Amino acid sequence: MVEHRKKLMTYEQWKVLYKKHVKKLIRQKVINFLYWVVMIAISVGLPFGMFVHWLFIGY
Repeated sequence: MVEHRKKLMTYEQWKVLYKKHVKKLIRQKVINFLYWVVMIAISVGLPFGMFVHWLFIGY
């Protein structure tokens, strides 16, 4: 098994690591949100767009 050692850090070192972690977390959340927006737009928007096209154009 890999042993995880707790590293003793100063507050400044911890702040730098924490900021990186928060930025990574926010980036992941934004990417996940955009992924779901695109998926919903494709699964709802395409059929709705086809229906509207059929209403106006007729074929």
